Amino acid sequence: MQEMVPARDRRFAFFTIFLAGFLAGIAVRTLTIALPVITIELNVPLGVASWVSNGYYIVLASSIVTIGKIADVKGLKKIFLWGMAIFAVASVLCPLAVDIYTLIAARMIQALGSAMFIAASPALIVQIASDENLGQVQGILAASTAAGTVTGWAIGGIFIDISGWRSIFVPVIVLSVALFLLGRKYLPEFSAKPRDTPFDIPGAVLFFIFLFSVTGALSVIEIPDINFLFVEGLLVTAAVSGLWYGIRHFGKKIGAWSERLVKSRNFYLAISASILVFLVYSGVCFILPFALILGLDLDPAGAGLLLMGITVAQIVAAPFAGRAADRYGPRVICVVSIIGLIVTTGLFSFLRHGMGYQTIILLVLFWAAFGSFLGPVMTLLFRHCGDRSKGQCSGIIMTSRYFGFIMGIALFTIVFTEAVYAAGLPRNGMQVFPRLTTEVQVVGFADTFIFAAIVATVALVLILLVPEARCQVPGCELEEKNMNVELRGGG
Repeated sequence: MQEMVPARDRRFAFFTIFLAGFLAGIAVRTLTIALPVITIELNVPLGVASWVSNGYYIVLASSIVTIGKIADVKGLKKIFLWGMAIFAVASVLCPLAVDIYTLIAARMIQALGSAMFIAASPALIVQIASDENLGQVQGILAASTAAGTVTGWAIGGIFIDISGWRSIFVPVIVLSVALFLLGRKYLPEFSAKPRDTPFDIPGAVLFFIFLFSVTGALSVIEIPDINFLFVEGLLVTAAVSGLWYGIRHFGKKIGAWSERLVKSRNFYLAISASILVFLVYSGVCFILPFALILGLDLDPAGAGLLLMGITVAQIVAAPFAGRAADRYGPRVICVVSIIGLIVTTGLFSFLRHGMGYQTIILLVLFWAAFGSFLGPVMTLLFRHCGDRSKGQCSGIIMTSRYFGFIMGIALFTIVFTEAVYAAGLPRNGMQVFPRLTTEVQVVGFADTFIFAAIVATVALVLILLVPEARCQVPGCELEEKNMNVELRGGG
């Protein structure tokens, strides 16, 4: 529904929201390309360094739904501005970090701010845009976020080469301050809605504890001489918090949902395959900068520009895959896409120094395969989730995406570290990367990419168990397109 906003202010409001989506994208990727430098400069284990990314995702995954509800009550503009202010302050704290732990803490605060303006942005568009161009405007927001994730590689790499990893926060700080001022001036105020359901802040806290504990256990398990009682304590905490969260949310509904859950077997097979694909994508994005900078001897700027260029393949492939899914069915396209992921990740294990054009070709094919998976899997999930459960399914899809991101980083960290130890690196309590020889690096990266291919193969098996589904409800094609626009933007 379109609120009465002057045309000039509406254009500036859209520009502000689109730029916020771009900022959300570069905030993730600039840090990803910086991780090899941060790991070596701060002399920390890979599992600890991975929390620079994983801590960010954990806060996003556990808070974004609750913040969205708060935004409806407190006001969309207010939450957007609060989020941008928190994000800007945290972005100033990040380069001032004295060690890896203060950097992780600042990143988690940054993620809280990001969750606030990310949650408010699509709802602001719904209020401002007309019904006729709502889908187009939401699509531009998704494209803006994708553009941020693509260019973030290059922005991070160039700033690192110029003046070190701490400088990568300069463009983020400038953008967030500018967006706060733009939002304050041009975003319209909307009347807050009365609260019809209570905020589930305890549920958000429990979900945060669950993700924090399970990821923490996976991250520290590879540290030499770690106290395994500590790891067991984290796993017990994860189990208790996860069970408590499940009881709070589902305990009273298990009887009512039992028949529906049985009928939704295909949905849960497809969502499991989707989690595994996002796990592979996240893990590859995490380990690739290390492979390019340390394994292939590229400088950060060169690695960033290379990754920016080849990730355009994801954006280009997505619409073609969507049209192919409409013609041949989403399951077929999902199968072809996952086969592409299996082949490319398997071939990554053979990459060596000096294989320039082979590396570029494989990277392009990998991102094209992932981009081809995004739209069709959303369509497949949407058709299998039940006619009365669209909102619930949308929440499950978004949560599973973040869970896949988090688990991918944690598991790839473990696989790489264990692979280099198995290749002969002594477990003497010293940090891994300063001691890596070329031969050990090759084995570590090769085994990690083989692990990615194995996980993608499991995803293929799961998706093959899901039958094709045709759109049978009147108007569901339009619903699917709107859902795909909203859910395709991240990555």
